[in-house]
Amino acid sequence: MYLKSWVHEDISIGLCYYAVDTSSYIPHQIKSGPGTFIVEEIIDENLLSTDGDIHIYKIDKAWGVDSTQIIEYLRRYGAYPLGRKDKYADAIQYILSKRRMRKSGFEYVGSIPKGIRTSELHIGNRFEIEVHVEDLARYREDIEEIVYEKLLSSNIPNYYSYQRFGIFRINHLRGYRLIREVASLPQKDLGKEVTNTYGGKDIARLLINSFQAYVFNHTLNASIRRSGDLPKSLQKIFVKKIDGGEEVDGCPVLGYSLTDIPQDIEDILKIMGISVGELKRILYRLRYLGIDVYGDLRPTKIVFLETPEIEFQGQTAKIKFSISRGQYATQVLREIFKPKYPSKQGY
Repeated sequence: MYLKSWVHEDISIGLCYYAVDTSSYIPHQIKSGPGTFIVEEIIDENLLSTDGDIHIYKIDKAWGVDSTQIIEYLRRYGAYPLGRKDKYADAIQYILSKRRMRKSGFEYVGSIPKGIRTSELHIGNRFEIEVHVEDLARYREDIEEIVYEKLLSSNIPNYYSYQRFGIFRINHLRGYRLIREVASLPQKDLGKEVTNTYGGKDIARLLINSFQAYVFNHTLNASIRRSGDLPKSLQKIFVKKIDGGEEVDGCPVLGYSLTDIPQDIEDILKIMGISVGELKRILYRLRYLGIDVYGDLRPTKIVFLETPEIEFQGQTAKIKFSISRGQYATQVLREIFKPKYPSKQGY
């Protein structure tokens, strides 16, 4: 049974339900400083060799370093990161390069053949998060019950989480505004509009991705309201795990390439005053600026790769869990602690 969220910040970006059936708010704070939010990328080591075309390195990303800074730095060497990581996290992540790099802090781990997609190499992320809990003694048993009994037995919606919508949680609105403006401009003026108004194609892509995320979140919500469950799909997604894998239901992330559009997405866009066909045409036009919003399938639920664990010390709960790539640790924390003021609590 899903519970409604009454938190305005959640509702404004489409995080409308909880899967874990405890309604109590637990006062807490996350991301309080270096060492309190640690993430490590998990790769499929079976794909590694010693004579591949793409070389792989392990690096440590410090708290406060933005992924954009890492990307810009690596571009000078023709290299790129396996995935983006939160600015306010200590991270162990992997770098891919077509040529060997001999730089301090880059640990060589092997190589892969050309043609292997990063989605095949990157299985997921392992988190170790320290949460400061007010009056921990009062909430300790509740937290333990959720972590050890409820997380794995609940179909947690695989929402796009807070980070996708920016600090002020309005990136989806800016993305929608960009889309509407693109619809009214001739093709020759698109590049100027994107550069002058939105700061270039990278920012424009981020805003449109946020709009996609908003539509996806509400597609999950529509199914929960109607049937009390996440969407069921004839299309399954194979999710890699550390040992084997699992087929899960997938739900479309709207893009210009999608042909089988669920009615829920059509209804959501209709409320916004735009049709699926019109939106796809607009997104297709953006391809010519290098903004490729192709569309995809995304798992409807959070997929855990290992059994969650928790330790307590003083007023701190240290939670350890791993989830599939592209999924958000904050969605797991949200289910446990039910934040009332997410942006003020580190989300």
